[in-house]
Amino acid sequence: MTPRRIARPLRKARNPESLCFPRSLVILSATDPQDFRAGRERSGFRSVASSQVPTLADRITVAQCVFDLCHGGAQQVVRSLVLLRDRSRFDSLVYAFHDGALAAGLRSSGERVSILPQRTPFLDPSLSRRLRDSFCKEKVDVVHTHLFGADLHAGLAAKRAGLPAVMTVHSNRHDNWRQRFLAGWVFRRFDRIVAVGGLVADGLASSWPSVRPKLRLIRNGVEEPNRTGVPSSMLRTLLNLSREEVLIGTVGRLAPEKGHVDLVRAFRIVLDRGSPLQLVIVGEGPMRRQIEDEVASAGLTGRVHLPGSLPQTSALVSEFDLFVLPSLREGLPLSLLEAMMAGVPCIATPVGSVGEVIRDGATGRLVPPGDPRDLAGAILGLLRNPEERAWLAAGARDLALREYGASEMVAAYERLYEDLAKRSRE
Repeated sequence: MTPRRIARPLRKARNPESLCFPRSLVILSATDPQDFRAGRERSGFRSVASSQVPTLADRITVAQCVFDLCHGGAQQVVRSLVLLRDRSRFDSLVYAFHDGALAAGLRSSGERVSILPQRTPFLDPSLSRRLRDSFCKEKVDVVHTHLFGADLHAGLAAKRAGLPAVMTVHSNRHDNWRQRFLAGWVFRRFDRIVAVGGLVADGLASSWPSVRPKLRLIRNGVEEPNRTGVPSSMLRTLLNLSREEVLIGTVGRLAPEKGHVDLVRAFRIVLDRGSPLQLVIVGEGPMRRQIEDEVASAGLTGRVHLPGSLPQTSALVSEFDLFVLPSLREGLPLSLLEAMMAGVPCIATPVGSVGEVIRDGATGRLVPPGDPRDLAGAILGLLRNPEERAWLAAGARDLALREYGASEMVAAYERLYEDLAKRSRE
């Protein structure tokens, strides 16, 4: 079989056989991280975090491609991969199609950030060409994509440039017919597909069995909040709240799948039962107007705060007395891990891989998605039981520190980059 010609004259074409990865992957569904780990070990599967990959002598340039650089979970993963990388072995380039607040922070840290505008909605063939040309010019070794727009355009660009590519699936978008229709075509452009949690991986393997040989598990990870340097009173000062006021909070894009309307309705029920509280929903998105209308119609103006997107959420969540994740669909949200790491008691819905980290009664409380009354009951229950709050917060922090640190996540991705770069250079 003759390798096809590629557009990179300075790098030899990839061995076609390197595109075949016969090693099987067994994905087991489990709600307990210990059970999931034990199941993988019994099946002979090792996650990337535990694999041993030879270190290359040459430096590896990784292109991190993300749809935009606004505040969000996928963008925070990119930030960690860039800023916490092993600088003795890896160089980084960040590509985005839309600018955002994270770009300035990356540039101020000396990182290279390129904004390549998407000129047409959904699919822009010129964007893939521009990405391919830039990958070749910058002598990129590995392409890593985040979010579907980047998967679509940068995955195609990497394929055309003959580069190894990895995509991270941050959540399963079963509600988006365009993404589901194109998913199989997009997956074929990648050498590795990373799931951020065990149940996310399980869903991918079930919906698209052909991705199993490429599928790897690397759990999301976050930094400890005390490393950010943001004062712990920043959020309360911004909202003009005293330390004595009980603050319930959540962080996430204002989108339908995040369930913020359910949270506002649950908060109304809690207030009706005589609990003086404040609620803050940190984030921005297309549901802002609808959430504002829900707040006004429920008579909660002055009690519910929507400050928009804010930087350094890992420090902000430490100011919450209770963190609530009312999502209808998730992967493994960083905001939840940040709250756990900060020792804040958590209530969440068991969607995506949330059930792997929130074990009901041990590291938090779980409630059914889309049920404001159950959510209100869980909030009231924890507010009335400070001992349970302290117990759950301690269990959550212990789990987050042991298994969901950012440095472990970055090291696992770097082993994956080395493996892919090694294969492409053989």
